[in-house]
Amino acid sequence: MDKQILRDIAFSNAHNPNKRKEYDYLFRKAVLETGKEKFHNIKRAKIDEYIFDNYTIGDYDLLAGRFSNDFEITEERQKVIEKANIIIENTEMMNGTRQASTNHRVIDYEKLLSVGIKGVLEEIDKKISTIDYSEPDDAQKLVFYKSVKISLNAVCRFAKRFYDTLNTLSECERNPERKKQLLRMAENFKSAPYEPCTNFYEAVQCMWFMQFAL
Repeated sequence: MDKQILRDIAFSNAHNPNKRKEYDYLFRKAVLETGKEKFHNIKRAKIDEYIFDNYTIGDYDLLAGRFSNDFEITEERQKVIEKANIIIENTEMMNGTRQASTNHRVIDYEKLLSVGIKGVLEEIDKKISTIDYSEPDDAQKLVFYKSVKISLNAVCRFAKRFYDTLNTLSECERNPERKKQLLRMAENFKSAPYEPCTNFYEAVQCMWFMQFAL
């Protein structure tokens, strides 16, 4: 794909006024869907889960992971937003649960690329196995570990949706060069981010995908 085209797409996407519409709607829909959840961390994790399981996956350039710009706020969706806004504005239930913006936080990418989400989940399970239920602080730790597992498993499902979508797009693509690109992009999601990365392109895609997921 021509470098100038890629550059133009990137700038157009960044300045598109619709780029946050779908995320903002799904966030608020999830606030309503998780209304009965009392644990702060688990509620945030279930909101993540809802967004990852429902966010639109479309065509991509050479790296997958950018805002969906074609989402429209219908009258029905607007009612959902307004209802959720009342809850958010009049309670403290959402305090501290906002997502990280790109470049606002940097995770341990060396660990991600080396052990994958699989390794992190294994580490969490070991932590859970040492929980002492007679200790109040440990009970709080358990809630945290459970919330992390919910979010990370949702991220893996999100990556699997990218893998499936890119393969489907490749099947419909008539341009041989673009078909090859889509298949190679899909390959980046075949095992990562669940498994450790094995090559540079996969690692770059994995890092950007996780930054996008934040």
